[in-house]
Amino acid sequence: MASRVPPISTLALIALASLAACGDDGATSAVRLDTTVGADVVGADVTAPSDTVRPGLDTVAVGTDVGPAALVGLKDDPDWIVPGGVVARTAVAVAGTRVAWVEAPADANPELVVWDTALPDTAPVAYRVPNLAHPRELALGDAALVYVDDRYGDADLFAVDLASGAEQALVTRPGAQEHPTLVGAALAWADCRACVSGDGGGGREIFRRALDGVEQRVTSDAVADDRPTLGTLADGTLALAWVNGDTQIRVVGVGTDATLDTGRSVAGVALTQGVIAFRPPPLIINPDSMRPTDLRLWNVASGEVRAATFHAELAPGMDPVPRAADGRFAWIDGVPGAPAQAQLTVADPEGAADLTASVAGAVTAAVSGARVAILAPRADNDGLLDLWIRELP
Repeated sequence: MASRVPPISTLALIALASLAACGDDGATSAVRLDTTVGADVVGADVTAPSDTVRPGLDTVAVGTDVGPAALVGLKDDPDWIVPGGVVARTAVAVAGTRVAWVEAPADANPELVVWDTALPDTAPVAYRVPNLAHPRELALGDAALVYVDDRYGDADLFAVDLASGAEQALVTRPGAQEHPTLVGAALAWADCRACVSGDGGGGREIFRRALDGVEQRVTSDAVADDRPTLGTLADGTLALAWVNGDTQIRVVGVGTDATLDTGRSVAGVALTQGVIAFRPPPLIINPDSMRPTDLRLWNVASGEVRAATFHAELAPGMDPVPRAADGRFAWIDGVPGAPAQAQLTVADPEGAADLTASVAGAVTAAVSGARVAILAPRADNDGLLDLWIRELP
């Protein structure tokens, strides 16, 4: 079924190409994007006023520290790296060997924390951002940590420069700006500035920008576009995929403009090495809260779609959206008959598992080619969600 979304503009591709070239010497810097897809410029909305004016707070200095008291030492675990202390940890992102998360103490303001786990003698850095309200949906790049916060009354995008500690309000337009995805300095997100009351988010579109550039609208159609993800095609070039109109998955990149109609609603997608992972919702929900649903892999080049799991389940509260980076997928399923006894899977684009691990109560995962991290409760954390980190083989 053909999509009604116009192609990504040449201008957008040129900008993404320049972003991909700005990475460090690691894997991200090798990502490139050609400029041969599409010809028309999709309306770049760069003049609309912010929904909230906060003079002097567009860029602010952020207090930093070499690890809050809660991060002194590690908890005893034979397989996982778990920071010490008793505190809720409520969001997580991974890039290379670095892990970012939110510390959410019950009696203090939340903090953003970044730790390079390849440097075990170097403490995590805590970024104490003024006015931080409910940070979530972290996206970790080469030089910045992007996140969603609603300090201005609705969901907006912010970024902390990891070197200087300065925070910048990236996008504070009317309506919600959510689901950021970041590769190097290339950023995309779902934007509801055009949504109106009662439309069920039908005005939501995908936007993109460089962290230090101007924003540009990628989609412009009559259906909601949501949950964008930046990833790579089979040849290593950068591509953007998203959910278009609830049941369709769209991916655009170098010489690629493909749409898959799944026939069922899709919560979100993950893309790496030309394969997109997604999970349709369960067809049956029984009184025991069993929610059978299988993860599927779509090979964009061949068009093949196949199941990566068989009769998997989701417990209430489990994130149904898979994650991907550097040629690896990660997702969490419930164990059949005991959905809350979660199983983490890290697999390659063919679906072959590199790692499986059971962690009771796990709710979400983040992955890179070097690390996987999950959030799950621990008894030595008073039953609160904690951060579990593992080196990948």
